[in-house]
Amino acid sequence: MSLRKDLEVQKNIEDEERTIVEVKKLLYDLESAAKKTGITVTFKAVLDKLNEANASHKELLSLQNKPKQDTTSLKDFDKQKSEIEGRYNWLKRRIESHTNALAYWEKQKGGISVG
Repeated sequence: MSLRKDLEVQKNIEDEERTIVEVKKLLYDLESAAKKTGITVTFKAVLDKLNEANASHKELLSLQNKPKQDTTSLKDFDKQKSEIEGRYNWLKRRIESHTNALAYWEKQKGGISVG
């Protein structure tokens, strides 16, 4: 995500936070006003839903960049894997070459006494 987009998202989050605080204050004021007139009103369920929705929204925003991070990690992993595979294949060919050379020289040594 670009820096500009990040700033826009952050501003939107701050605006939402202010709005949530204002809504909560209005609900508390309404409860207080109702209580003064002898009416019992509660907005606990509404407040709980509001808090839950806000928390869920924040979690979704935090996960928004995750697929991009995973893609980057996968690209890095693929690059490392190809580098390691290349080295592995080169070493495998070197070992085979040395094994063949050793077998050749052991055959050659069979007819000659050393030492």
